[in-house]
Formats: sequence, C-alpha cells, structure tokens
Amino acid sequence: MNTLEGAQYCSIRSFRRDGRAVDTPVWFAPGDGGFYFFSAGEAGKIKRLRNSSSMAVAPCDVRGKVLGDWKAGTAAVLSNPADIVRAHAALR
Repeated sequence: MNTLEGAQYCSIRSFRRDGRAVDTPVWFAPGDGGFYFFSAGEAGKIKRLRNSSSMAVAPCDVRGKVLGDWKAGTAAVLSNPADIVRAHAALR
C-alpha cells in the first residue's frame, strides 16, 4: 500500500543543517511516479530541501497530525517552468 494513498495532506520531514528534523504539513498531488508538494519558494521547508534532498513523508490531517507511517525519500525543488506547469496540472 502506498504511504500516501487516499490522503489529502502529508507531513514532510526535512532536516536543518544541524540534522534536527522539522515536520510540516503540505498539500500534495501524485504525478510522474512520485509526488508534487506545493509551497512558497522561500519557505523554510524549501530552503531545507535545497540544502539536503533527504526527507520523509507521512499522511496527515490539515493541521499536521500524522495519521500513518513515515517513509524516507528524496526531494527535488522544481525550477524548470515546464515541470512546474506539469505539477500544477497534477494538482488540478
């Protein structure tokens, strides 16, 4: 079973430079064999993911209460306009 199957929100666990984990609820959409997560470009979670692509995800409610198991993964911050259009299409 997919960790995020049926969920509307997920919590992203990103890591500070000193290794401490920071959990943040986000809106997401499946696409291209992975998931697209949406956030402002200068948000803390994006800065942390630019610093280290290591992350984990778990299903959560809109307030961030984790509702399932964490799954480790890697993230990439999209900057190519075509990739961003594809991500927005997945959300719709």
